[in-house]
Amino acid sequence: MAELAPIIEGKPDVTKINRIELERLAREFRTQRIIFETARDVFDQMKTASRGSREVLLAQGVRIVEQFIRSDHITISPRCSTRTHSAGA
Repeated sequence: MAELAPIIEGKPDVTKINRIELERLAREFRTQRIIFETARDVFDQMKTASRGSREVLLAQGVRIVEQFIRSDHITISPRCSTRTHSAGA
């Protein structure tokens, strides 16, 4: 959590502090990035076979990818941070 106050004349107005859930914002940003990057990759693979407007097709792709990712068809978990890396080999 973070608390933010508007700055008035160079000083924070602590009577108007707003709380922002940073973890939720980060999670949503990551989800949006996954959605847009996946839609872009699918579009890039299919653009030679498509006959529609790039913008319309990309918007449809974003919608379809978002529906799929937010469905219960797949589970996205954070990558395990305990991986070991070998300096050799």
